[in-house]
Amino acid sequence: MSSIHIQSSLPSGFTSLPNLFIDYYMPQANGEFVKVYIYLFRCLTNGACELKASHIADQLSCTEGDILRALRYWESQKLLSLDFSSSGELTNIALCEPSRGQSPTETRRSGQDQKIQSGKDKELSRDRIKEFMQNEDITQILYISEQYLGRLLSSVDVSCLVFFYENLHMSVDLIDYLIEYCVAHGHKSMHYIEQVAKGWSEEGITTVTMAKSAVRNRKEYYTILKALGINGRSPIDKEIGMMDIWLNRYHFPMDVIKEACSRSVMRTGQPSFAYTDSILSGWHQAGVKTLADIMPLDEEHAKAHAGKNPRPERLTQRKPAAARPQTRFHNFTQRDYDFQDYEKKLLQGVD
Repeated sequence: MSSIHIQSSLPSGFTSLPNLFIDYYMPQANGEFVKVYIYLFRCLTNGACELKASHIADQLSCTEGDILRALRYWESQKLLSLDFSSSGELTNIALCEPSRGQSPTETRRSGQDQKIQSGKDKELSRDRIKEFMQNEDITQILYISEQYLGRLLSSVDVSCLVFFYENLHMSVDLIDYLIEYCVAHGHKSMHYIEQVAKGWSEEGITTVTMAKSAVRNRKEYYTILKALGINGRSPIDKEIGMMDIWLNRYHFPMDVIKEACSRSVMRTGQPSFAYTDSILSGWHQAGVKTLADIMPLDEEHAKAHAGKNPRPERLTQRKPAAARPQTRFHNFTQRDYDFQDYEKKLLQGVD
C-alpha cells in the first residue's frame, strides 16, 4: 500500500484535542476509533506528514482493516475527509474542525431537533428514532436484542445494532444468532458483540449457517491445539489452514484428529502441525473415516516391516570388542606371568 498524505489546518507543535471532540464525539465512539483519531493528531505534531495504514496498525496493535473502519467512521461524523486513488487506495486524510452543529450519531439539520435521553444513555434524535421504527427489520432486531440482553437498549446499543444491519449488511437472523452466541458465552457488552460482528464481517460470514460453522471450527481449533500440547495462544493462519482441511475437506471426526496429534507428539517429541498433517493426509488417501479404520492400516504396516527388523536372537549377540587404541600407558612390551608358580614358591618359603 502506498503512503498516505495527512494534512490539517489545525495548530501544530503539540498534541491537543478539541473540547468539542471530547464532549460530543468521544463518549459515543468505539474506543478503538478514538485511539486512531488521537494518533492522527499526534502524527500532526510537526505539521503535514506521510504514513501508512500498516504503520498505524502496528503502533496501535490492530489490523489495517480496523484502521480503515475507524477512518470511515470519523468521515461519517464529518471530523475528517478521505481521498482515494483510482485503484481504491487511501491517499489523503484531512482533519476537519469539529462543529457544534454535529451530534455523535448524525449531522443535526439545524441544531433544533428534540432529544431524548435516559440516564447515562447517549443522545439520539426523536426523528431518527421514528425513522428506525418504520423499518420492520430494525424493530425486530431491537426487540430481540432487549430479550437477550435483559435490559432496555441505550442509544449507543441502538447505534451499534443499526451499524450491523446497515453497514455490515447483516441479516436479522444473523444478528439474532450473533447476540444469542455472545450472551450464551457470558458476554452482554455491546462493545464485545460489536467486535465479534466485525470479525464475522471480515471473514465474509453472511449467513447463520456460515456463522455456526465458523464458531464450531473455532472451538475445534483449540481442541486440536490442546491435543498437540499447545496452550495459551491462538492458532496462526497457516495452522488454521491445515485444520480447515482436516475438518472441512477430509471431514475427519475429532477423535481421529486427536489420534494423529498424539502419534505426532510421540514420534517427534514436540507439537508438529506438519507431521500431523502428513499422518492425516495418508489416512485420507487410505480412506480412513473412523478410528476403527486405522487398526487394519497399523497391522498392514507392521507386517510390511516385520522382515526388515533384526531377529530376536541377534539382539543378544555381542559385537566383538574393538581393539583399544595404543596409548603411552600401553606402549611397552607385555610380560607373561605364571601366578600359580609364584604362589607355589611362596608356600615353600613359608615352610
